[in-house]
Amino acid sequence: MKTWHYALLVFLGGCCYGALSTFVKLAYHAGYTAAEVTGSQYLLGTLLIWMIAIFSK
Repeated sequence: MKTWHYALLVFLGGCCYGALSTFVKLAYHAGYTAAEVTGSQYLLGTLLIWMIAIFSK
């Protein structure tokens, strides 16, 4: 990989972390519990990883 690929991956990871905290804050404000928010994050993450695994070589 070229050097800029690594920088892009770090940047994307930071963007995902920032977006996640925003969604958690909105979910708490809407009245969801910590268990509901955490469970939905695990479920969504698992589904995304499965989709990547299915459609990649």
